Amino acid sequence: MPQKIIGTQWNRETRNAINDNDTELFRAVNNISGKITDEIYSEIRNDVKLNWKEPVNTVADLPPNAQTGDTRMIRETVNGVSPIYRYNGLSWVEIQQINSTAITEVDQRLQAEINKRETPEGAQAKANAAKDSAIKNINDLEKKIYNDADEVVKVVEKGSNANGEYIRYSDGTQYCWAEPFAQTAMIKAGGLWRSELRDWTYPKPFAKRPVSISAQALSYARWADISGRPSLTSASIYQYGYAEGTNAYTTAVFAFGWWK
Repeated sequence: MPQKIIGTQWNRETRNAINDNDTELFRAVNNISGKITDEIYSEIRNDVKLNWKEPVNTVADLPPNAQTGDTRMIRETVNGVSPIYRYNGLSWVEIQQINSTAITEVDQRLQAEINKRETPEGAQAKANAAKDSAIKNINDLEKKIYNDADEVVKVVEKGSNANGEYIRYSDGTQYCWAEPFAQTAMIKAGGLWRSELRDWTYPKPFAKRPVSISAQALSYARWADISGRPSLTSASIYQYGYAEGTNAYTTAVFAFGWWK
């Protein structure tokens, strides 16, 4: 509210103007007092706050770029007494001296325990060393097994494809098996009935003869057998029955021989 102009006549208007001016004056004084009080309180609070930081060894180790209120103990003692410094915004100032023997002892013990702990880098190095050692032991064992005069037979390769499954051993033997097709028995063959001839290609070829083949019709009313000598890559299979059979039964086959 603007200041009232005080007239020369003593009347109601003059008295009201004086009262209004007094009210505004007291309000302004209160506002100024409040601002001054807040600023003083803030300064006092900044001047007395203690933001404790980890101790340093000597006064020379106090960091130059500290924040106002940072407080540190000096580990270095004189007759068991250590000074405490506080940063006031411009410099480090000693504010107290304490008997730090117990604090220093606890700090040293704690640091000693921390130093015993494994660092992430050290743990990773140990893990890598253990892995390398395990790989070396496995490789040494494999070399011993492969180079043993009395060779231990082990699997060299195994797998499957559209023609069946196979497994190869270190002694050169190979096994193949499958259920490659189903067959009927509708062709008259003397006193028997047989199926059409079907060829089974092995899932893996053999390297040399002989190749031994067995075949089975998965039915109590049929049996199966090869036709002719098996080759290194395939065998021909018939199903047989005593009666004509229009039902198609699965043929299971197995082959044994050498892959090297």
